[in-house]
Amino acid sequence: MHVRFSTCLGLPVIDDSAEEVFGTIAGVLLHPDAGKVEGFFVQIPRFLRSEELFLPASDIVRWGLRVTVRNAEVLAPPEEYLRVVPLIEDGRTILGQRIRTESGKELGRCKDVQWNTKTFSLEWLFPRRWFTWGLPIPVTEIAEVKRDAIIVRDPPATAKEPVPEKKSLLEVLPEIAEGVTRPTT
Repeated sequence: MHVRFSTCLGLPVIDDSAEEVFGTIAGVLLHPDAGKVEGFFVQIPRFLRSEELFLPASDIVRWGLRVTVRNAEVLAPPEEYLRVVPLIEDGRTILGQRIRTESGKELGRCKDVQWNTKTFSLEWLFPRRWFTWGLPIPVTEIAEVKRDAIIVRDPPATAKEPVPEKKSLLEVLPEIAEGVTRPTT
């Protein structure tokens, strides 16, 4: 299944064995170099406050109208996952980041992403400029993810072929024109 992040916010996270909701999806952690979803931040309601824990993508059993995990114990503070800490500290984000081409043309900010729920690999970036959405950009077009921008490859230049001059049918087929007689009315 292909899912956009904007449709996942607020999805309930449930335990596979107990079938009880223990939190909702509040954020996503994307690996800027591998183009993978590393995991999700899950908002856990507590008395008079809430807590945000990390859910690795590898611990998700099913994805649908709710996210099913093996058990609730896979949720932990992000600091407890060694491979997650460097990604958080790195500062190279994808969501909310400016997108520009190699030649410097601004395409907007990445306001949404799409991934495959089987492999958790990113597929599309969705730029937005002011109030309008731009054309989706496939992840294969990303050249580099920097701290200040996502650099995508320039679109290929379209070769402009010269347009031939329009000729009349009589010029194109002169041998036919000689033998043509006009009908009389």
